[in-house]
Amino acid sequence: MKFGDFELLDADDAEVFAYRRHYNGQTLLVISNFTSDTLNRHYDRPSEAKVLVGNYDDDAGETLRPYETKVYQY
Repeated sequence: MKFGDFELLDADDAEVFAYRRHYNGQTLLVISNFTSDTLNRHYDRPSEAKVLVGNYDDDAGETLRPYETKVYQY
């Protein structure tokens, strides 16, 4: 995507790839756990953020399940 700003979060984290994309007053927060482990990570997001895409049926909040990816919009 050529529009918007890209913000890499915690570049030193070898287990989770996370970033924010800002465009036209909207933000996407993308979080991907690339391990077979359950991990906990905190990335600031407002309470009104909604999950747009995820590979699990529910949202476990700051818990990232094995190979979980989720995208929040706010």
